[in-house]
Amino acid sequence: MVAEENWNFVFLATLKLYWKLLFSGNLYYARQAVINLAGNVVMFIPLGFFLPAIWSGCRKFLRLIAVSVSLVFLIETLQYVTGLGSCDVDDLLLNIPGIIIGYFIWKIIVRKRR
Repeated sequence: MVAEENWNFVFLATLKLYWKLLFSGNLYYARQAVINLAGNVVMFIPLGFFLPAIWSGCRKFLRLIAVSVSLVFLIETLQYVTGLGSCDVDDLLLNIPGIIIGYFIWKIIVRKRR
C-alpha cells in the first residue's frame, strides 16, 4: 500500500512549497528547499550528457527530450508503485532542465573535438 505522503499529483504544488520555504526566514527550511531543487536538476545532468554520447538516436534535441521525459515518467511511476522514494509530478519539471544542461555540455564538447 502506498502512503499518501509519498506522492504528489498536483502540478506545481511542490515548487510553490519550496518557493515559500526559500523565503520563509528559516535557514534550515530554505537550505532543504535549495538542496531539493538543485538536486533534482543536477542529478539529471549526466542523463542529458551520456544518453546522446552512447546512443546516436538521442543526438537530436527533441528525441532526447522525448526519451528523457519517458524515463523520468517511468522512474516516478516506479516510485509510486513500489512506495520507494516519492512520486512527484514537479520532479519532471525539475529534471528536464538538468537533462537540457547535460545535452548542451555534450554538444559543446562534441563541437570542440571537431
